[in-house]
Amino acid sequence: MPYITDVDGYNELDLLAGDCDSLTATTSDATGDENKPVKVTGALKWGLLAANDDIGGIVRKIERTNEVCAVQVHGVATLAYTGSAPTVGWGTLISSATIGSVKAGTPAAGSPLQEILEVDTVAKTVTFRMQ
Repeated sequence: MPYITDVDGYNELDLLAGDCDSLTATTSDATGDENKPVKVTGALKWGLLAANDDIGGIVRKIERTNEVCAVQVHGVATLAYTGSAPTVGWGTLISSATIGSVKAGTPAAGSPLQEILEVDTVAKTVTFRMQ
C-alpha cells in the first residue's frame, strides 16, 4: 500500500494511510469526503461515521489513483457541529446525524476524550485536539 508522508503541512506522526475505496475524492465539480470525520471499518480501512460514532480521524487527502487516503489521527482539528455548543475543556465529541459534522456527546465507557479548545457559536465550529 502506498504511504503518504506529507499532506498540506501534516506529517507522518499525525497521519495514517489506509484503504478508502468507500470514500469520494473532491474534484473540480464535486465536493467529496475530504475533511470529514471517519472511523476504522477494517484493517487499515476507513469509512464515514454513522450517527453517534466515536471519531477515529479526519480524512485530509484521498488519492483516487492509488485508492489510498491520509487520515489525521492526532493534533488540532476544526469541524462543524450541530445541536448544542460543546463546552471548552475535556469532553466527548461524537458524529451527528449530519455527515461531516460532530456534536457534544455523553462519554460512554471506552469513548475517547478530546480537548475542546474553541467553540465558534456563529460559524458553528469546534476546534479540538485529538489524542
